[in-house]
Amino acid sequence: MRILLAFLLIAIALNLPAPPSSGKIRFGIHVLDARDYTLKKAQELGATWVIYPVLWRDIEPYPGRYNWAGLDLALQAMEYYRLNPVFRVDHPPAWASLTPYPNSPPKEPALYADFLRKLSARYRGRVKAYIIWNEPNLAQEWGNLPPDPAEYASLLKAAAQAIREADPKATIVSAGLAPTNEKSAKAMDDRLYLKQLYETGAADYFDVLGAHPYGFAYPPDDPRGAHDGLNMARLEDLREIMVAYGDSDKEVWITEFGWTTEGYGVWAWTEVSLEEQASYLVEAVKMAASRWPWVGMMAVWHLSYGEVELAYRGFNLLNPDGSPKPAWEALRTLARTSPYIRRDPLPEPQSPQRITILAHDQTVHLGDSEYPYPWEPLYLLRNPSPFWEWAFYVRKPEGKCWLLTLELMQSNEQGNKLFLNGREVATLPAEVWEGVWVNFPVEIAPDVLREGRNEIAVKISKRIPPWQHDDLIWDDLQFRRVILQETKCLP
Repeated sequence: MRILLAFLLIAIALNLPAPPSSGKIRFGIHVLDARDYTLKKAQELGATWVIYPVLWRDIEPYPGRYNWAGLDLALQAMEYYRLNPVFRVDHPPAWASLTPYPNSPPKEPALYADFLRKLSARYRGRVKAYIIWNEPNLAQEWGNLPPDPAEYASLLKAAAQAIREADPKATIVSAGLAPTNEKSAKAMDDRLYLKQLYETGAADYFDVLGAHPYGFAYPPDDPRGAHDGLNMARLEDLREIMVAYGDSDKEVWITEFGWTTEGYGVWAWTEVSLEEQASYLVEAVKMAASRWPWVGMMAVWHLSYGEVELAYRGFNLLNPDGSPKPAWEALRTLARTSPYIRRDPLPEPQSPQRITILAHDQTVHLGDSEYPYPWEPLYLLRNPSPFWEWAFYVRKPEGKCWLLTLELMQSNEQGNKLFLNGREVATLPAEVWEGVWVNFPVEIAPDVLREGRNEIAVKISKRIPPWQHDDLIWDDLQFRRVILQETKCLP
């Protein structure tokens, strides 16, 4: 009763809607990589949402040339671990950047919108939400340019229109703003930035407000306005602005929050102990659920396996060797037992399973020769490029029958092999197809596959000696559209 009364007093002060009978929070984690271990620990943590940074520069390094395979695999892994994916999209390639500095805004919003249109069309119905950029109120996240809410509004508008066209059910989240009191060419106070963003009419172009209410060195219940407003309660300032501009019906998603156990340099003062990190994170979730019913999701920054940048390391819930920190254990207990955590529907596995290992538009060329179209550049741009290794995920493969198919072009030699989990499962047929794609099926015994992550490889052989000359030693072949599907078992 006292918690409800306290909230009502805050609601009156901020003109906020009254809380529901019991606040519940979607619990998420921000990951820096999509490795199997990282996502497995996210699932074990009890997170049901995962925020993943998508770097445009990695997907489209050259105009119109898309490397989707890595992101395809990352999404497949998230779905296997039954995590609702949210993609944060930024870091344009050099050809599209306005400045030579990192995370520059694009030369034209239409370039970014075109990429987002293709991205959201490819993953239509699979990616739940898109975060449009990251902390644009900092020059270091805006190509070393002074923060400009009007320019970001133009980017947001173009992005929203593209996503809504390609995947109308996807949620559009505005960029989380960095909490800062600075007003200079290097940074703009996030409250001032949000006000100016609303004044541009940007409210029509996001469904959810993203926010980064870090606690700095202070506990989550540090009073609003204390320590120059550099605490978690600063989020109430942003909510007050939303209400003032008639946007109270929207949720706020906390797409980053946390405390560091390794402060350094000018940020040394923000360091907290391992025990404080654990207790602050747990209490932050409880506080948001009880005081802020307009908060729809909270994603802890962050979870990563192995060594990460010094600036990020102290926030990690894992040690560099992958072992959990006390904060990971505390949050896992909260996620399993707390009435504050909302249990969202999770992605359902497809049955029968049909797993796209390599899509139709992702061609791998192995060998040591560069040929014109329809040949692609050599895999990984290395010469020679004699092998390809990749991964895929299978759920409960035991006792089922499987068929693997791939489209193949111009395998000439007898020694080109296909492997699954280190076992040879096929020799690719040796024929000359004169640049024609053919379908090659392979029956896969059930005991070859395993639960979860599996490995696939293609290794090519050298040409027979009479055909070896100069630097042309290896056979050349291409393949694409590698599909594993569950089939009916024949008697």
